[in-house]
Amino acid sequence: MSPPGGSFALGAYLTGSATNGDAWRAPDEDIDADIDFARYRSYADLLEQGRFDSLFLYDNVLPVPDPSAVANSRGLPRWDTFTLLTALAVTSRHIGQIGTASTTFNEPYNLARRIASLDRLSGGRAGWNVVTATGGGENFNLPCHVDHADHDVLPENWTSSSWNFPLMIPCSG
Repeated sequence: MSPPGGSFALGAYLTGSATNGDAWRAPDEDIDADIDFARYRSYADLLEQGRFDSLFLYDNVLPVPDPSAVANSRGLPRWDTFTLLTALAVTSRHIGQIGTASTTFNEPYNLARRIASLDRLSGGRAGWNVVTATGGGENFNLPCHVDHADHDVLPENWTSSSWNFPLMIPCSG
């Protein structure tokens, strides 16, 4: 609890599918939210009106047991987290944009570039939920997922300073 006169931050948590998995049961529920950018934009607008500080978008890369089911299953087609957050950032004014990205399957340079791009386009409102993946190696052309004992160990390329780079390097000529 905050001390009297203190402040606290409000954050909203959205799944990558933008809807509850059982939403199809409710007649007035928007079950197409996961493929409708306008719905996400309306969420961000509502959160800004409510004076929320951030929007947190959860994501995962778990494999789908039956790939043929993806096209016809609600909640399976998902936006890329940082693409969606960047679009929301340029249509919003003050709400922070926090996205999940795994160190298991993202290379440091590529991920740093995506987050830095979001940060620049949002005017400094980007955040990163750092996770290691509990599954999904099959989606990255691996024969299986990383062993559990190794999945919380960051590879050396994540702990070196080689990925600490500016997004844009000014030209001198």
